Amino acid sequence: MNNAKTKLWPYKPSSSILLALVLMAVLITAFILLGKVLNWPAKDSDVTVLIGVLLFSILPVVLVLIDAIMERGGSFEIEGFKINLPETTTNSALGFAVPDNIGAPGQPITDSSTTQILDALSKATT
Repeated sequence: MNNAKTKLWPYKPSSSILLALVLMAVLITAFILLGKVLNWPAKDSDVTVLIGVLLFSILPVVLVLIDAIMERGGSFEIEGFKINLPETTTNSALGFAVPDNIGAPGQPITDSSTTQILDALSKATT
């Protein structure tokens, strides 16, 4: 899972489909049970509640799609409302290295005292 902290859905994409199906099954079962036991919702609002169940259950799949669009860079437009997502890049420190003798060229500072290290660092920053 690459960059799990920056993703909207940090798990595998296949798990989003599985979770969407499980959520839909659980929510529809709860809807049926609430209708039988508590007579809720009223008959005229059945469709509204089922649309809410559908939208809530496909949320993991929508998050995976937005992650895919953000990784590749792209945009989508719905009836004049356009969202442009630039391609994201990952920062890595693979090409960054600190030399062994940062302060005094040719002189290793591994066995130096604290004052020698501080002097070497102050010279390196100037």
